[in-house]
Amino acid sequence: MRVVSMEGEDTCAGCLFLIVILFVSYLIISWIGVWGYLALIAIIVLLLFLVGISGSPDQQEHPGTHASAKTVPPINGDMIALNGLRDGLDPESPEYGDVIKKITGYLRDSSDPEVRARAADYLGETGDAVVLDALREALNDPHETVRVATRKAIEKLKKAQRPLKDNYGTLICGRDLFRPKKIHTREGQFVVCRVCGHSKFLEDGVKEVVGIIGDAEYSWRQEDRLFISMWDEKTKNARNADIDTLWITEADDLNYGWAIDAVYQKLQNDVTRAKPISEIPVIIKGVPELSEEEIEILQNFGGIKNGI
Repeated sequence: MRVVSMEGEDTCAGCLFLIVILFVSYLIISWIGVWGYLALIAIIVLLLFLVGISGSPDQQEHPGTHASAKTVPPINGDMIALNGLRDGLDPESPEYGDVIKKITGYLRDSSDPEVRARAADYLGETGDAVVLDALREALNDPHETVRVATRKAIEKLKKAQRPLKDNYGTLICGRDLFRPKKIHTREGQFVVCRVCGHSKFLEDGVKEVVGIIGDAEYSWRQEDRLFISMWDEKTKNARNADIDTLWITEADDLNYGWAIDAVYQKLQNDVTRAKPISEIPVIIKGVPELSEEEIEILQNFGGIKNGI
């Protein structure tokens, strides 16, 4: 059998090796004598012993430490902190804006390309075009890993933009109550709120925005109409918003002079307004007590009508 043959070959090889050792030993003994030969053997054994107990420098400093322990990478504090921010990427969270700024900071400033790539991933997951500028800067990152992650993140933004482009005419920012604007870049066209720059808060289906002076409500929606209270009587503060129509309604204990003038000034001072004040009609609902001066201010709008 083949196994027997192999064992025979191994036996012959062992015999040959032993013959060589004996022959070499005979020559050495003939040259230096038996005592010299024994001394040589003792020196070789001593050297092997000393080498065995000395070990490597790492083993001397850290006895019992496995050599592979040196390959464990150090803990990356930036990566741990960055991963901890991911849960804050909820648009409903009041810290949403601050979390995006912190992640953007890691993308721009971290010395670790893996951290920068992870930051790009997280920004892409938001689908919020407010991070577009930071991602466009990262397209020039010196590390290919970061550039690849950034391109993927921008593609995610573009995908999130599709329904916004389709419904552009009925969009309004649910947080700031302003219509969006379009921005054009080499990477494509994006829709964002013209005030806060976010696209995550844009809501569709709003065909008309009605501003109200006199109603105590802050804002509410009825089908494709959004109603916004333009004046807070308690704080004496006027609100700015992209309104299509202004309603003056009856209200108790309301100083119409203060309210109408403040709202007019607030709207007039907004140079970015998509629709000029002269195109915003005024509808008087009910019988609010208005002075001639208040009527004169309202005439700066797009005409005054009486409504039910």
